[in-house]
Amino acid sequence: MGDLTEAEIFDRMSDSLNKAIRLCRRLSTETMKGFVYDDLRKELKLIEGCCRQAAFWRSDGRWLPLGLRIAQCHDLAGEWLRGVKDPATGQRHKIPPGEQHPLFVMLADKLQEMLDGVEKLKTRRTGTLGPIYAKPRESGRRTGAPVAVALPPGMMRRRSGLIAPTEMAS
Repeated sequence: MGDLTEAEIFDRMSDSLNKAIRLCRRLSTETMKGFVYDDLRKELKLIEGCCRQAAFWRSDGRWLPLGLRIAQCHDLAGEWLRGVKDPATGQRHKIPPGEQHPLFVMLADKLQEMLDGVEKLKTRRTGTLGPIYAKPRESGRRTGAPVAVALPPGMMRRRSGLIAPTEMAS
């Protein structure tokens, strides 16, 4: 599978998105969801992998957030099968059999929008030459003046700034 072409990657991606949309629609109404959910998980994994391959093949980091969104869809779908959580009480309520699950209907609609967006992203001009890198996230590190720290018992700060146990002091 290492010699995939760009056309094969995008064909697999659109095929898997179409299958995932159909599976979400089935999950919204069926009572026996295990096999359908398993198929949905496989298709979402394939889509996620296709997004990674598209990012590498095209040197375009704009495909990576799509893969992350698909991974989030995977996590959310599993939670929805366990029941919808009531925000007030925190208890889960299962959707009664035969009633349409609104969240899987919404997921199918969002995947359809993503399929349309994938087609646009695939064919639209980038307006740049060379690779397109993903935007880096803000660092969670604090910068600026040092902050005083209260050391736990049995620890000491050396002149170098290293914090070490007092038994190692010398």
